[in-house]
Amino acid sequence: MKAKSKAILAVLAASVVSMAPLAQAGSVDNFPVIPKAEQQKTRAEVKQELNEARQHGMLSSNDSNYPMKVQKPQSKSREQVKQELKQSLNNGEKKELERFYRG
Repeated sequence: MKAKSKAILAVLAASVVSMAPLAQAGSVDNFPVIPKAEQQKTRAEVKQELNEARQHGMLSSNDSNYPMKVQKPQSKSREQVKQELKQSLNNGEKKELERFYRG
């Protein structure tokens, strides 16, 4: 019984000794020091600067037009597109497309 008690005591001592470095690594003293942020401008000052920038055209977009949509110039008129559609319907292109793309 003494041998068993000594073995248990040895394992317990070894586990306590091996846990000591881990306990030190997680102590409160080892956390990095984060400096407090200093407030340089008030919310009202930032809003005022934003409004001034909008008035002077210094902002490329705002909430209502973000992301900016770029429209490409149209190379064909609406009538030209309608005419092409009629032409493709008359020469059977629609039936050819339906053969490949049956939805």
